[in-house]
Formats: sequence, structure tokens, C-alpha cells
Amino acid sequence: MSRLAPRRLGDGTHRELEQAEARPAVGRSLRVPESLRELLGDRLARLPTETGDVLLHVAALARPTVEVVMAAHGDRDGVLSAIDVAVAENVVEVDDSDLRFVNPLLASISYEQAPLWKRRAVHRVLAGVVADLEERARHLALAAEGHDSVAASYLEAAAEQAAARGAPTAAGELYELSAELMQDDPALERHRWFRAAEFYRLAGDLDRAIDILERLLIEVPAGVERADILFTLAMSFRADRTTNTDVYDEALVEARDDDARTARILANRSGLHLFHTDIPAALADGRAALEKANRVGDPALLAAVIARLSHVEEYAVEVTPGLLERGVEIEKGVAQPAAYYYESPRYALARLRMRRGELDPARTLLDELEAEAAARGDEATRLMILWSMAKLEWFAGRWPRARELSDAAYELGEQNQHGLLWVARVKALLEADLGLVDEARACAAEGIEYSQTTSETHTIYGIASLGHLELALGNLEAAGDYLRDLPGRLLEGGMNDPTQPVWADTIETLIALGELERSRSYLKPYEMYARRLESPLAMEGVRRCKGLLAAADGDVAGALGEFEVVLVEQPSPPWIFERARTLLCLGSAQRQAKQKRASRTTLEQALSTFAELGAPLWAEKAQSELRRISGRRPASAALTETEERVAARAAAGRSNKEIAAELHMSVHTVGAHLSRIYRKLGVRSRSELAGLQARTAVEEAPPV
Repeated sequence: MSRLAPRRLGDGTHRELEQAEARPAVGRSLRVPESLRELLGDRLARLPTETGDVLLHVAALARPTVEVVMAAHGDRDGVLSAIDVAVAENVVEVDDSDLRFVNPLLASISYEQAPLWKRRAVHRVLAGVVADLEERARHLALAAEGHDSVAASYLEAAAEQAAARGAPTAAGELYELSAELMQDDPALERHRWFRAAEFYRLAGDLDRAIDILERLLIEVPAGVERADILFTLAMSFRADRTTNTDVYDEALVEARDDDARTARILANRSGLHLFHTDIPAALADGRAALEKANRVGDPALLAAVIARLSHVEEYAVEVTPGLLERGVEIEKGVAQPAAYYYESPRYALARLRMRRGELDPARTLLDELEAEAAARGDEATRLMILWSMAKLEWFAGRWPRARELSDAAYELGEQNQHGLLWVARVKALLEADLGLVDEARACAAEGIEYSQTTSETHTIYGIASLGHLELALGNLEAAGDYLRDLPGRLLEGGMNDPTQPVWADTIETLIALGELERSRSYLKPYEMYARRLESPLAMEGVRRCKGLLAAADGDVAGALGEFEVVLVEQPSPPWIFERARTLLCLGSAQRQAKQKRASRTTLEQALSTFAELGAPLWAEKAQSELRRISGRRPASAALTETEERVAARAAAGRSNKEIAAELHMSVHTVGAHLSRIYRKLGVRSRSELAGLQARTAVEEAPPV
């Protein structure tokens, strides 16, 4: 008798297969509202008994066809006659040879009203006529009376087939059914329950995985089997760091002298330390894991351990030369792809390339990895890749694509709550730059609320997103309150990644608030780690901050020099938004140096980029700087008051839909206004309109 609570598909307690898994389950039934059960049941009760028997075969099949029902029933003429009656009574319909109930609730009632012995008999016959392995295995399971080792073996094979086609939830359910039917082999039964838990975890159903694993621990003996269960449990937990660490520690004790298991446990405990901003501990575990893995020599294990360690080294900015490249080469020779994103050296390489500003190569790698994860049904890995892709496109200035990716990741994150950790550090950041103030605050709050009990690192980055928003809004005091201590907290934990926006945002805010010494204290490690990472992307922010600090010290020439170095070293970088921010700061420095013409040109370029990106808050900053420069007003056609309001919002980067909502008009009306505005002013695009608006604002401003 199974010691884990059995769950049978035919008794109404089974879980619905995920919509993404195309094959329907055998014997599944839908909940029928009581208001319909009597009405629909009466329709079925009026049918002849022979017709009801045929309909039970139809209801029990995943993909019923006339041919399969005839093969199972054995009476060709009787089946055809019964189908004719059911069609005439509007119970089923026929499409070529495919059969289906006109209402799926009729199928549920037809199946549930049949006595259990008859359902089992039907499933036993159907198991002999269906061609698909998974469907045959489910029929055998539903036909079984108690334990059945033959059916259990079929279910195990079907589970592996489901896993191979990218359906981990189906694989988990099939392994559960297989475990329920086991007899006289407790070790094999436990193995099948364990495999079910592994597949549920892969599918993101962590609650079900944890439930199975915790019950397995009650009966599993000491040793490597217990180590495997504890290890998988630790990776499935959403508990606090102490609880997870204790589980990993116990797994290490159970693994004893097994180097392969010890390497995997240490590598994943390294990830836990990274999660909680303890880089020294993460590096120690990761490097110890690599030593064990090298001793074992298994390519798949080596690739996974190298990937784990490389993630930590990237955050610590202590990248071992050649290590990641070695891991990528090893991964190419591994037949089975990495089960999880953090075990793929290619994913770690994509992240490193993104941090170094090599956006196109990083995008190519992430696209490949996302397609592979989708094909095998690995939603946990796909979720994390989508977040990384969204962050990359934020860097690249492809914000509509970034928002599409972050929305897709967020939807997956609602199924796998681990993904909610990234809401505050990616989605909120993007929405802040798009000027979606309320949405950004809500996203940041949601991410922070979840991360406060699970990850110090994500909490810091979530708070940083709120600081980024306040900086964009020009609320410097509020931005300072959020940002002031964050770099120090990161440095304390050894989390030194200089490509995180928190560094430049904090230093820029503190300079504006006059806190120059604290700015200098952060700028020094910021520059050191940017250089150590060999990241031109990070150095753009470093140079910008050095220019701002020099200007604040009254060294305008030094400030201009820092900005010029950026422009010379990276004349056309792919990180468009970062460059626009640099131009905004350069234009301000040029204005301080009385270089009015150069300042106007630089600021107009920044404004144009912000407008093209759809960054209204940053566009307003550029416009504010432009208004501080004196000059002549160019001639332009007069706009109506309504047209001026539409033009101002379009120049700031708002979409037609956003303008329509703000001004309480239709999108069509906004488009008509913009057509007239373009015609009157002689411009052809939002960026040209933004430039003209900026010049007009400058010329109306009083001399400075």
C-alpha cells in the first residue's frame, strides 16, 4: 500500500493539465454545476442503453475517433447506429472521423454516471487499441484495481516521453500514478515519487513538489537517497535563508564522501548565499564545488558547477579568466541540456556579455536559450531568461520589446512566485523610465514585499528602482532617502556588479544634494569594479558621475574632459538611454562653461533621444535645462491651446493612447491634432517636434 496519499485521475481530484501541454488527459472530468447536472443528465438518460455505452467510450478517450471507438466496442454497426442517435439528440458531433461532445460537461456526466467497474472495463479495452504511449498508460492506470506493476512500468515510460516532449506537469502526474500502482518495491516507489516531485518543480508547481518531498523524508533511510531528496527540497523552498541553509547542510552530511552529490549541493548552496548578498560565502562554496567536480570529471556536473560559480564571480567582479569559456565548451558536448538556467554556462556567458555592453551577442544567446527552454517546457528557466532579455532591451533602448518581455515574465512569475523577485528590479525600472509612475511604484512595492522575506539582494534592487523613479521625477530628497545607503549595503555583502543602475543613480542624486564626500566614497569602488569587469557600459556611468562631481567641485574643464572621453571611446554605443543621460549631463556642464551653442546642440540631442525612447520624465529634464539657455526665438506657426497641450505631451514622449487618456479625448482625435501640428510647424516626427519645442522654450526663457 502506498504511503503517500494516492491521487487518481478518474475520481475528480486530479489537477488540470496546463494549457501549454497540448495532449489532454485520459479520464479527466470537469466540475459540473448542480444547476446543469440534472438538466444535462436527463438528456443523457433519454438515450438508449447501447448509445450510453458507446458514449462512455467517447468520454473516456483523450482524442475520440469513430475508428478507435469501433475498435474498442467491437460492434461496427452498433457504434455507427449509436453515434447517429447521439448526433440526432444533439449530444455529440462528428467532424470527419473525430468525435466530440457538443458540451464538455456532457462528457463529464457520461463518464461519472457510469459505475466504477464499467469505467475500468472500458479503460482496459481502450488501453489495447490506442496508439499513444501516454494515453495507453493512463488507461491502464484507470483500469487497475489496486497495485499493478505492469501498468506502473507503462506509466513510467510515458512520463519520460512526456518530459522529452516538454510537458513536465504531465510527466509529474504520470510518475505519481506509477508510484501509486507500485507493489513490493518500496525503493522503486520512492524513486517514482521523487521523479514526480522533480518534474513538478521543473514546471513551477513548487507546492506539490515540496508536499511530496517532505512526505518522502518521513520514510527514506539515511544516505545518498536522502541527500537527493533534501537537495531537491532545498531548491524548491521559498523559506528563509536559515531554513534553506539547514536543509543544504543536512544534505551534505547525508552525501558524505560522494563527490558528485557534494559538488552539486555546494554549488547550489553558493547560489543561496548569492541570493542573500553574501558573496564571500558564495565564492567559497562555488570554488569548493568546482574542486569536487573536477575530481569527478562528469561533463554535465562540471558545466553546471562552472555556471553556478560564474554567476557568483560576475556579481563579485572576480571573473576567473577562461573558466566560463571552458564551461561553454563542456556544455556543447553534454547530450542533455541543463535542467535549470543557473546550470547553463551559456546563460552565464550571456549575462556577462550583457554586463560588458556586448548586447547583440548576448541577445543571440538569450534568444537561443529561451527557445530551448520553451521547447522542453522548462518554465522556471524561461522565466529567468525573459527577465534577462527585458533588462538587455532596456539597456538597448528597445523599450516596447522590453516591456513585452517583462510582461510575459511577470505572467509566468504569477505561476512561479520566484519570478516576482524580479518585478521590482526590471519591470518597475522600465515603467519608471516610460513615465508610468503609478505602475512603477506598484510593481516596486510588490517585488519588495515578496523579496523582504526571501532575498536581501532583490530587496536592495527593488528599493533602488523607487530611487530611480524619484530621480527621474526630480524629487531629489525622496531619491536620496531611498538610495543613500544602498551601495554601502551592496559593498558590505560583496555584491559589486557595477552595471546595476543603483550606482550611478545614487552618486548623481547625492551630488545634486551636495553630499560630495559620500559620492566620492561610492565612486571609487564603482570605477574600480567597472574597470575590473572590463565593461564600457559601466564606464559610461562612471565617467558621467566623475564629470558631475568635477562640475560640483567647480572644475568645469575637468567635467567636460570626462564627458569627452566617453564620447571619444564609445561614439555610438548600443546603450542608447545611458548615452542620452550622459548627453544631458554634458549639456548642463557646457551651459555652466558658457558654451551656449554647444550646450543647446547637446541638450537637443538628448531630448530627441528621450522622446524617441518614450521617456517623458527624462525629456522634461532636458527641456528644463534648455530653458536655462538664452537665445533667439525662431518663427513658428501658432497652435491652438488644445494643440499646444497635445504637442507638449507628444514632445515629451507620450504615446497617442496616453495623451488621449490625459486629455480625455479619443486616440483618433489625438492623431488628427498631431497631423495638424506637424503641418503647421513643418516637422515630420515626434523627435523633430521635441527639438522645436525645446528651442522655443529656450528662447522664451529669461537670460541667465
